[in-house]
Amino acid sequence: IRYIPGRENVVADAMSRIDAIHTPSTIDFAKLAESQRSDSDLKNLQASNSILLIKPFTIPGTAVDIFCDVSTNQVRPYLTPSFRKTAFDSIHNMAHTGA
Repeated sequence: IRYIPGRENVVADAMSRIDAIHTPSTIDFAKLAESQRSDSDLKNLQASNSILLIKPFTIPGTAVDIFCDVSTNQVRPYLTPSFRKTAFDSIHNMAHTGA
C-alpha cells in the first residue's frame, strides 16, 4: 500500500466528482413529446388501471413536457417505439467510450 497525496490521486479525485460528469443526451425531447402525443399505447396506459403512474414531467432547462412513469418515485420517461432503440444504444454505448 502506497500513500498518494490528494492532488496526485486523479482517480480518487475524478470519482469524488462523479456528479459533475455530463453525458450529452441523444434524445430529442421535443420530438419525443410530439411522438408521445400520438402514441396509442401511451393513451391506453393513461386510460387503464395500470400500476404505472404516468405524469407529465418538464425537462430541466426546457419548456418541453414529456410523459413519465413516477410509480417508483423515480422519473422514468415513457419512450415511444421509435425512440427505444436510440435510448438503448445511448445507454449501451456509455460503456464503450472511445472504442
